[in-house]
Amino acid sequence: MWKEKNSLALSQLLVKVFFAALVGCDVAGWWLVNWFLSWTRYRLAVELPYQWLFLTTLYAASIPAYLALYHLYRLLANLQKEQVFVEQNVACLRALSWCCWAVALICLASAAYYLPYLLVMVAAAFMALILRIVKNVFQRACAMQNELDLTV
Repeated sequence: MWKEKNSLALSQLLVKVFFAALVGCDVAGWWLVNWFLSWTRYRLAVELPYQWLFLTTLYAASIPAYLALYHLYRLLANLQKEQVFVEQNVACLRALSWCCWAVALICLASAAYYLPYLLVMVAAAFMALILRIVKNVFQRACAMQNELDLTV
């Protein structure tokens, strides 16, 4: 039977896998951009701007991605310690939301030279909105729990 402990362990493992994949993308960024540009020119017959624009987007978006993975891991660690409705989790969710907004802004700016970045921008902004709502729920639950702790 699949238990909550296994789910948390799997989530922490996946955060580590995504961290490794992000490091791999950053290390292989030059090769990935060259491959993408050569593939796009061949398949779509579209002349795309210089590689440095794509590399700038890749590395700029990596910064909030690293921060998001860090805060995800902290959130999971708190849940593993059975600390659910605590201010630290609210702070993690707030930071995750801001990371998504940062990626959305980077992709919005990058859409000036490659229009499909608008799709990533919409996805990141939508995720930021969901995280803000979850953060507000957690914040309200923290306030209710603090009030309940005072009455007991």
